[in-house]
Amino acid sequence: METRLGDSEGKARRKKPPVDADQPVDIGDNNAVVDRMKLLLEVVRLAFETDSTRYVTLHLTGNAGAIPIDGVNAGYHSLSQHSRDEDKLDQPTLVESTWSNLGAASSGK
Repeated sequence: METRLGDSEGKARRKKPPVDADQPVDIGDNNAVVDRMKLLLEVVRLAFETDSTRYVTLHLTGNAGAIPIDGVNAGYHSLSQHSRDEDKLDQPTLVESTWSNLGAASSGK
């Protein structure tokens, strides 16, 4: 355990490579789900780019309000509990596709 702690301290003190990016600024509007996800993925990309981490866990919001994506009219949790409601069946796919596309765009930089 002490060896692992020592390794972690050394890594934390090691100089990070320079990056060509502005410091991320938090988005205060909790309803700006897509923009907040873009920001989160940008921070993840920078963390990998600077070798600050090798492991990331993402929590994709279960926002109760409608996610501002064309064709989506409810929060993801509500949509995932669709009970075969025809109006809700395709909407989770729209949300998941948006998250996937944002991740691909972020990792492609």
